[in-house]
Amino acid sequence: FTLGIPGGLSSVADLVNARLYERLLTDSLNEYAYPALLAGLGYQLSVTPAGFRLGVWGYSQQQKELLNAVLERFTAMTIDPERFAVIKQELLRNWQNFAKERPYQQSYSALSNLLVSTSWPPQLLAQALGAVTPQTLDDWRKARLQRFSVLGLSHGNVDNKSLNTVAEALKEHLTLEDFPLATPEITVVDDAYLLGLDVDHEDASMVLYRQDPQASYQARATSALAAQMLRQQYFTALRTEQQLGYVVSASNRTLRDRGGLAFIIQSPVASAAQLEAATIEFMGTQPAHLQAMTEAEFDQHKAGLISRLTERDKNLRERSSRYLADLDVGDTSFDSQERIAELVATRSKAEMLAYYQAVVADLSKRRVLIYSQGKFADTPSQGTALASAAAFKTATATGAETATEPETATDVEASAEAAGG
Repeated sequence: FTLGIPGGLSSVADLVNARLYERLLTDSLNEYAYPALLAGLGYQLSVTPAGFRLGVWGYSQQQKELLNAVLERFTAMTIDPERFAVIKQELLRNWQNFAKERPYQQSYSALSNLLVSTSWPPQLLAQALGAVTPQTLDDWRKARLQRFSVLGLSHGNVDNKSLNTVAEALKEHLTLEDFPLATPEITVVDDAYLLGLDVDHEDASMVLYRQDPQASYQARATSALAAQMLRQQYFTALRTEQQLGYVVSASNRTLRDRGGLAFIIQSPVASAAQLEAATIEFMGTQPAHLQAMTEAEFDQHKAGLISRLTERDKNLRERSSRYLADLDVGDTSFDSQERIAELVATRSKAEMLAYYQAVVADLSKRRVLIYSQGKFADTPSQGTALASAAAFKTATATGAETATEPETATDVEASAEAAGG
């Protein structure tokens, strides 16, 4: 269930209070939830841009009892000052420790912080958390957790009778209203932007991101196929041949419903400016490489991507994640992967060549470059320099000026394939 609250959780203050409240609630339920888990029942509470997400799974006959216990505590939890202090410190330490993550992870994470309206750098969250007290958290709970708009998803061994009992539990514990769920906004990249990060590490890192021009399945199919074809070529050229770094990856990065192509490198031997230049040079060779590719090779790339997109869910939780990803962007047919796979199958070499050529043009005029300097003196210079992810989002929301000296920005979503190519 998405337990949406009016206006959602878009601000730093809202997000910090919600994350702390979620941790406290989960902690307070541990004594109850652990025996339930041993009996085959489980739940998970998390924070989303709309409010909170509550998942319950396991033997369907007992789910209502567990749901009732969680919902009862959700709006009536007593905030224990001692547990508050412990959990606040744990959360603070987690956010502060993000500054110790590897440079490429910080750069990759900063992409979400820059372009997603509800994503914020960990250091900003840590700063805001410092001022939260048990009393201010209780005040926030009383102000914000009064009305809920609920969107539910159920699958597996569930019938209408079971769903009716769940609806009764929601009505019993929550004040329900029908209002739109808040959704994040994705900033459209319409210029060349530079964001420098202050990372305490000698290696330089770079994430060069070219956003899809449209938020559509067709665009996502195209950029996903491009990533499929470029991944090994990029790794071979920049890591194996040029030996520029041990983390080298070309990947498809989708933020909500808008895809894109991301080039990721961390290097102990080259500056971020050199990594940018090497990436642009590499991409300039790819139209010719694609033209020389045989139809059999091209079809093999398509088949590999289609196989991954249409892979069978391994369990109910994996299926839930896929369904929820579609539901979050309003796709209630729950078949986005299949639809993208169908569009991948229709891509032609001519269409992909046109895409490559557009990427080559956009890497210098319509893209985001996030970097950390490391031990190197020279830095990328082409594009509008941004002070921080937070300042950029504020400026794009108000139309204010965004160009200033680079500063810092950084939830780690580091690609596993980035480390292994």
